[in-house]
Amino acid sequence: MVNPSKVMQTTTGNDLTETVRLIVNRHDPIRLIAMGAPDDEYMPEVKVIVQILQDGPKFGIDDLLTRLHEVFVQYFGPDTAGARDKYRIMAQELAEFIGAKN
Repeated sequence: MVNPSKVMQTTTGNDLTETVRLIVNRHDPIRLIAMGAPDDEYMPEVKVIVQILQDGPKFGIDDLLTRLHEVFVQYFGPDTAGARDKYRIMAQELAEFIGAKN
């Protein structure tokens, strides 16, 4: 199994961005990809999430979940972004990738 902390140390900014983009697109929280939007539709949000992740694994999953939800609320508004808990699995995947604390 790959150690996420080692991956974080050796991942270039472009690799990290691509990994985050793939995770966000797979979860498609606003359903944009499902509606036919291009694969880079979430790039503004992905860039903010990458910046958050580059702060390092100093936060737990709940903190990451809150920050992730805040990003989507900022870009899409609270009604479109939906409930915080909707982002839990995506936050867990991202936390696993960077080796965040539980």
